[in-house]
Amino acid sequence: KDIAKLAEVIIREFPEHYRYFSQQSFTFNGIKQNNRNPLLFKEGRIKADGLKTGHTVSSGYGLVASALSPEGDRRVIVVVNGTKTMKKREEETSKLLDWAIREFEHFTVVEKGDNVGSVPVFWGDKENIPVVAAEKIMVNTSKTEKSKIKAVLRYTKPLKAPVKKGDKVGEIVVSSPHFATVTVPALADDSTDKLGYWGELKERIKYLFGMVSYD
Repeated sequence: KDIAKLAEVIIREFPEHYRYFSQQSFTFNGIKQNNRNPLLFKEGRIKADGLKTGHTVSSGYGLVASALSPEGDRRVIVVVNGTKTMKKREEETSKLLDWAIREFEHFTVVEKGDNVGSVPVFWGDKENIPVVAAEKIMVNTSKTEKSKIKAVLRYTKPLKAPVKKGDKVGEIVVSSPHFATVTVPALADDSTDKLGYWGELKERIKYLFGMVSYD
């Protein structure tokens, strides 16, 4: 897990240096050095562009690999360790890389600014106000698990007027059994003023007798 995190940081923070990991060979002082990463030399739909091999007596043969999806919109990092031979680490890493790109995808749950519903307003001159997502919500999940993604709008109850457009009125919570919960702010997409004395009194009476609910 630590190695995967380190690889991700190298790719993200040092793109100008990451390209060296994909060099199949280089010559220095008259001596040609070949890259030991076997996946760089494999032909096919998925082309690895990093990162490195490793071996110790206690942990066996390992390989850290990364590749872009054929569409170029998603990068995958895999770490394999503990294989008994160099050939086996190549086979297992290649299979894992192919599976991760083939079976998983980035899935957009909601775009920034998308309407996610409306919420009732207590003592406002509007009974409800529309709510939008403050940020784009994108998750990485297996194609077979997309149906298990749940998005819930949670908001302050009761939401009391006045409310200005752009105010944070709650949050959008996206969850699934297979990834960490994602939470982004939910913003009011309209404004509502507080009712005057008589309007507020009328709403209080309606609320008292159960004629209106703000849940």
